[in-house]
Amino acid sequence: MSKTIVIIGAGLAGLSAALQAAENGCNVKLVSFLPSERAQSVMAEGGINAALNTKDENDSPEEHFTDTIKAACGLADPNAVWGMTQAAPELVHWLLKLGVKFNMSGYDDVDLRNFGGQKKKRTAFAQSDTGKQIMTAMIDAVRRKEASGMVERFLCTCSRKAVIHLVYKIRIRRQESQKSDSYWQEFEFDGSKNSSVANVLKELNSRTPLKDDSGNIVTPISWECSCMVRKCGACAMLINERPRLACSTFLHTLKGSTITLEPLSKFPLVRDLIVDRSILFENLKKLNLWLESEAYMNPWTHEPRYQSARCLMCGCCLEVCPNFSANGTFAGTVAAVNAFRILNEEQESTHLNEISAEYKKRFFEGCGKSLSCHDICPIGLPVEELLVRSNAAAVWGK
Repeated sequence: MSKTIVIIGAGLAGLSAALQAAENGCNVKLVSFLPSERAQSVMAEGGINAALNTKDENDSPEEHFTDTIKAACGLADPNAVWGMTQAAPELVHWLLKLGVKFNMSGYDDVDLRNFGGQKKKRTAFAQSDTGKQIMTAMIDAVRRKEASGMVERFLCTCSRKAVIHLVYKIRIRRQESQKSDSYWQEFEFDGSKNSSVANVLKELNSRTPLKDDSGNIVTPISWECSCMVRKCGACAMLINERPRLACSTFLHTLKGSTITLEPLSKFPLVRDLIVDRSILFENLKKLNLWLESEAYMNPWTHEPRYQSARCLMCGCCLEVCPNFSANGTFAGTVAAVNAFRILNEEQESTHLNEISAEYKKRFFEGCGKSLSCHDICPIGLPVEELLVRSNAAAVWGK
């Protein structure tokens, strides 16, 4: 008698579990609140790291493990990383058999590229939409199992809370480029108050054609997002004049029925709600924030180093900083928060002194201690604690 397994969630993990269970003779009941096509996995772009060694670099899962632990600065769970790196090559071949259209090198070799702090080319990818390609193949495979009676899908439309729909006015400051004039456009959104601002923007851009409140056909709204789950920081913008992430700002948390969206003002504009934040990374380079030695892993500072590594580089803290300017020398909170990890792990004294000298010049001497950055962080980093720790390490050598 075959077992029946109930799987909650039909994203990448849920579909994978359903396929494995069905292939092992189980009857699967797959339950989800949304269709698989709307899963977050569809948004993934970069690829999957696996030591396939198709580039003749003498790669191995063991080297993949070592690179991953180093790239994580000792913050990753070694047992989890070991299991992942050992299983990765077989997993990629399994996805190939499912029909994932990875970029290929030659007739049957998966093409690989550098990605994610890896020393060798071991990232299998499918153009720039790897997640979408994987999910498409997974969905097709599950549908074949449905046709054979091994999988049964249930799309649950119920909710514990009543979904209240309201009509919102969305005011967006738009601008074609830095050289053009900005202007306001208004749109109507009739939807749930539990919608995020990112979902509102996605819904507006899905309209064909997109029309403003006056009935004029307008171009799609330019904005950035790579994850929808508060991990990438790309969707930072001014929402009702406050810097926030669009993916984690929900309509019911905002006052009134008029929502204003503007680009961050401290960075060069690209288009509409997109700004150029490359200065954040340039400032990290100017502070020499990299390791010249093996990382020193102090167990007593594991938690603050982990918090330092969580920084999204979204720029919200710099938007409210009275001392930061994209054209100035003050690097701001982003640099100081990220500096702690390197200051704590670097063992090469000459490089550590270089970092400390640049830190004093580019952060410590320019910080006005307003601490507005502490309250604005969208993921709640302990900014003040990290600033104190970085100051102690760079300025006083503690």
